[in-house]
Amino acid sequence: MPLDEALARARLASGDARGALVEINAVLDGDPDRAPWWDAEFHRGRAAVLAATGSGPSAVVAELETAVDVAREQHAVMFELRALVDLIDLVPNSESADVQARLQELLELIPPDHPDARCARLRAR
Repeated sequence: MPLDEALARARLASGDARGALVEINAVLDGDPDRAPWWDAEFHRGRAAVLAATGSGPSAVVAELETAVDVAREQHAVMFELRALVDLIDLVPNSESADVQARLQELLELIPPDHPDARCARLRAR
């Protein structure tokens, strides 16, 4: 976890959601030449902050879908898995089949004893 994300999550945990959002936005909207490897996780973090600050579910879902898309584009299987796990309870039932299917595909690629895989299996329906 990059230091910026750790700081943002610490701010969120301490109740400073606005400060967390400022940290995350500074990274995502900052230097366009920076390495984008952690962008999916930053989008997940932004979704968590939006949820904590009472933003509507559509904003949270949109941010998580961005996290999934970024992770998939980067072939970052674990980041995609984490974003899908966060997304699974928020999408309408009509869309959850697609999320479930992709989640199952990813679980085939990950060792079953990996902590993220265990969490995903518990959340998969």
